[in-house]
Amino acid sequence: MITKKSMSEPSSAKLQLALGTGAFALCFAVFGSMSAMMPISRHMALTPVQKSIAIAIPVLLGSLGRIPLGILTDRFGGRIVFSVVMLLSIIPAFLMGGVSKEFIALPL
Repeated sequence: MITKKSMSEPSSAKLQLALGTGAFALCFAVFGSMSAMMPISRHMALTPVQKSIAIAIPVLLGSLGRIPLGILTDRFGGRIVFSVVMLLSIIPAFLMGGVSKEFIALPL
């Protein structure tokens, strides 16, 4: 016997797949935009060690951030935690858009 719920599951699964793929691509784009800014670092006169640290910090924070996010996911569920992370990732994405060459060229 086919119920209404079983008939709607394939379209729901496709929607979830599309939303999950889009959200992953957006989060990865925000993460990748950090590395795209590294060529600008030549204007900042960074040493090789400082450049290495600037590249390593997003990777390390992403790795360490998985621990509390995993705990929160166990407690509140994946959809809620992923949605909150997506909403919070909007903030750095917009802030990076406001960075200008004049700001980057300032001596630190």
